[in-house]
Amino acid sequence: MRTKLQGRRSILLWVQYLVLLTTAASVGYLMYTSPLWPAAGGGGESTATAVAVVTLATATPTVTPSPNIVTLAVTQVLTPPSATPEWTATATTAAGRSGAVATFTPTVFIAPTLTATTASVDRAQLREQVLAATRSSRIRNAYPQQTEQLVDALLAHLPEFQLPTLGVTTATMQQALKRPDVGDRLNALVQEVWADWSGIAGRKSFDLNTREPTYAEHNLSPLRQLVIRLIQDRQGTLADYQQHGLHNLLTRSEEASVWSSNIDGVIGAVNRDSFQWP
Repeated sequence: MRTKLQGRRSILLWVQYLVLLTTAASVGYLMYTSPLWPAAGGGGESTATAVAVVTLATATPTVTPSPNIVTLAVTQVLTPPSATPEWTATATTAAGRSGAVATFTPTVFIAPTLTATTASVDRAQLREQVLAATRSSRIRNAYPQQTEQLVDALLAHLPEFQLPTLGVTTATMQQALKRPDVGDRLNALVQEVWADWSGIAGRKSFDLNTREPTYAEHNLSPLRQLVIRLIQDRQGTLADYQQHGLHNLLTRSEEASVWSSNIDGVIGAVNRDSFQWP
């Protein structure tokens, strides 16, 4: 009886031993084949491959509607090929998403017109033209320097001729200086007025370039006084009657012979017409 019990116990132990051995073998096999266990011969890490069931949730995206027209403002500085000041162009372009019409509206800022420079060039050309007329004039003139000074003074005072109701303007005065006989008129005027003024200065011993000409002291008419002050470069802003007088002298209708034979009579007529001087 005792021997039978011992035999059964031995069988039970063997069964338990086999169960443990099988379990250990299974665990070892699983550990060996697991992707998380280091590969044999190793040191390296294997790449884990995970297989999972993924449920995808599909959601309708929210679309923010864009405007029908997208406006793009582009500003750029363009340099023209010529040596002109740089100018800036601002362009606005509008385009629709579908079937849109693109519009282009440029706003161009152009450099200011150089009117001062243009006026200076025109005045310089007019000066050369008038002086050339005096040099080629048939009227003898012993005072070319004073004639040039008178021309410069007339050009400097051009903007002051502003009597449009009487036909006296800067433009009409410029046209008067472009007349074919302007050289005869100016030469005759300077020869007559400056010759008399030089004689008075010699008799009275004063500087004819700085002395104020007057009627009381020198018995000079208004037009003669004005011409002397212009040559001296001492004339202030022209009064209305002075504007009218100079314009009258350069535009009045006279026989060509009068500039060589009776300039004193022309001066008297201008004094009466423009200065109301007897």
